Amino acid sequence: MSLLAQLTNIVDKRKPRVGRGYSSGRGGHTSTRGSKGAKARGKISVIFTGTKHKKSLWQRLPVMRGGGFLKPHKPTLAVTLRQISPYIKKANQVVDLAFLVKEGIITPRQAKNYQVKLVATGTLDKPINLKLPASQTVLDLIDKLKNKSTKPASVRKK
Repeated sequence: MSLLAQLTNIVDKRKPRVGRGYSSGRGGHTSTRGSKGAKARGKISVIFTGTKHKKSLWQRLPVMRGGGFLKPHKPTLAVTLRQISPYIKKANQVVDLAFLVKEGIITPRQAKNYQVKLVATGTLDKPINLKLPASQTVLDLIDKLKNKSTKPASVRKK
């Protein structure tokens, strides 16, 4: 026996083309669909159960709003300048989710389940490289610090 005959066949059979004439093997009069009925004539919707009167299981279940049909946005978790300022050791330090988790400001679970936003309550004395969403006040504060202001920028408490 030759070596080629011993190898396993790795070519899959082609999908039969139904209804393409008698010579295709699956063609001809009814083309494997049976003789009459809705299934022979066309597609049936997924929610159809066989009668007009009985609702399908899919239609009988209550619609859980936002439980899977609508994907809600992640809730926002506010992190203040007062919380991060003790951990900023050098100018232009990168502040992102990994930094907040590493320093223990937020937990890894909070980083996954919440959208973190930096809000302006507290002071900053060094400019930072921010990779998080932030309030406009924080962005203005960082711009002031990057423009070499001499005294530390702060935000008034409300």
